[in-house]
Amino acid sequence: MGLKNSNTRVFLMELLEQLMPYDVISFDIFDTAIYRKVDMPNDVFTIMAMEIGHGDFVNVRKTAENVARERKEALKGTREVTLAEIYDVLEEDYGINRSIMEQEIDLELMLSTINPYIFQVYKELLKEGKRILFTSDMYLPQQIIEEILQKNGYTKYERLYLSNSYGLRKGDGTLQKIILRDYADKKIVHIGDSQIGDVAQSIHVGMDAIFHKDAREIKSEKYTDNLSGSIYRAVVNNNMYNGIWNENIYYSHGFKVGGILAVGYCEYINQVARLKNIDKILFCSRDCEVIWKIYNQYFEEYENEYIEISRYAVMGITSERYLYDWAERFIFRYVGKDCSDRTIEQLLQEAGFSYLVEHLKEMDIDKELTIREIKRGRLKRFIFAHAELISEYNRENIAAAKQYFERVLGTSKNILIVDIGWSGTCVTTLKYFLETHFSDIVHNVSGTLMCTTGNKTLTAYMEAGVISSYIYSPFHNMDLFETMISDVWSSEELDYRHLALEYLFTSAKGTLIKYRDIGNGNVEFEHSEIFPPNIMEILNMQEGMIQFAKKYQEYRNSCGGKYLISPYVAFKPLLAAIHDKKYMYNIYCNFLHDSSWMPYTKDINKKTFRD
Repeated sequence: MGLKNSNTRVFLMELLEQLMPYDVISFDIFDTAIYRKVDMPNDVFTIMAMEIGHGDFVNVRKTAENVARERKEALKGTREVTLAEIYDVLEEDYGINRSIMEQEIDLELMLSTINPYIFQVYKELLKEGKRILFTSDMYLPQQIIEEILQKNGYTKYERLYLSNSYGLRKGDGTLQKIILRDYADKKIVHIGDSQIGDVAQSIHVGMDAIFHKDAREIKSEKYTDNLSGSIYRAVVNNNMYNGIWNENIYYSHGFKVGGILAVGYCEYINQVARLKNIDKILFCSRDCEVIWKIYNQYFEEYENEYIEISRYAVMGITSERYLYDWAERFIFRYVGKDCSDRTIEQLLQEAGFSYLVEHLKEMDIDKELTIREIKRGRLKRFIFAHAELISEYNRENIAAAKQYFERVLGTSKNILIVDIGWSGTCVTTLKYFLETHFSDIVHNVSGTLMCTTGNKTLTAYMEAGVISSYIYSPFHNMDLFETMISDVWSSEELDYRHLALEYLFTSAKGTLIKYRDIGNGNVEFEHSEIFPPNIMEILNMQEGMIQFAKKYQEYRNSCGGKYLISPYVAFKPLLAAIHDKKYMYNIYCNFLHDSSWMPYTKDINKKTFRD
């Protein structure tokens, strides 16, 4: 009898061709026909431990099963036990009421889900008139296994061969012998995920066998061996590695890497909102668009809004305080560096300060000078000398912004501003704007970020408890940050690592430049005409994230819906991706980076992600 063995998924039609010569096809159940919504079988016991409030239940449950097998072998010469026999030991030796056995049964039913690859094979075999069996080494009662199969669509089969019903094991081939006896005149093949129990032992007793690879590709890492990590791995493994996944690399990247970050962050946002008694959450454009969508589909607990904002726009409406930072980010940073062939006139126009050009001659600055020909300090003195003119120019912008945010706030008193990272400028600057112009409404404005850096200004806000961070900050989980940058050898390399996160969350829209009152209480928004490159790839990644969130919530609800996603579980997939240069190149090799932050840039300096 030949062994058919494949460590990769065989194309479905090819597998069906292999099965056509057989009269009877036997399927293993768990990890072959049926998946669980957790990574490992023992994770069921972890959920039980939390439900019954017994911290050591995982260990005692495993021990009780071993004791039950030893007793059964001593009394009847078989190690195959029923769930009831395991709970006899739990009650007698550990004082655990056997009534909770029903909770374990209910959990197994709730956590079961189909392997779509095998289910398609199963349906095609039925069409061909093949006789289907299910065969498993399992302590659950036969009636429960039948319910699990029925629930997951396996409604038509001839026989169920269960180890605890026969007192025989698939793992040593004795259960397969019964199948061979019952179908003595038929050609039989068994399919399963165990190289020994399903394949080697079947062949040893004279039955053909096909190895069906376990879907577990994503393994547990340090600090991820918990229930949220287990659910994450089950979602990714069951869906991406089941053999029929056909999504593109961008969708797959969003599903595998970005989804858990988004879901964990949404969960964290609610934690912060509860702690601070928040009335309304404001999600900052552009980077929080997909977060906002996922939040409202699966996590909505608070009134919220996706707000039109950008670093450039919010500094424009707060220039009385933040002119120094606004000018530094959008003018001074280019002097003597990027765009060195540009003239002073071009720089001011592209940064949105064209109205200042005619005033250059007042300080004896030639507008045709190139950026490399003027000293930074001289340009700074010019900008700050015209601070009042800049404020006057932005008066209508400020008025429109006040009108817009008055509508956004409504009667909300405690506001949470949500952004991705890194320096928290939109959070801190909008906080100042709201507290300045709406002091009669707003009592408290706080913020949260996905990730932060060691920025001193931001650190001060975090020390004061105004801003918090989910993944890491100078106050927690800095090992994650250090691991991300541990082998960084240049500022360009660090930029690429940040981009790996930013590409996941950026919106496909151009950045906001200003607010404009168009009358009748309406405000419109002027956006840059420079759109992010690779829009379709970004949208694909974000669709993958949204679909991951849907699956994760489905799986977690089956587990009771109580398990928080630690920052380690959320960030490890991205961390692994960042350190896999080949993987990163495959995802981002065609991406272009807009290295200019100026809203009216005529020609963008772009860099391609390199291997």
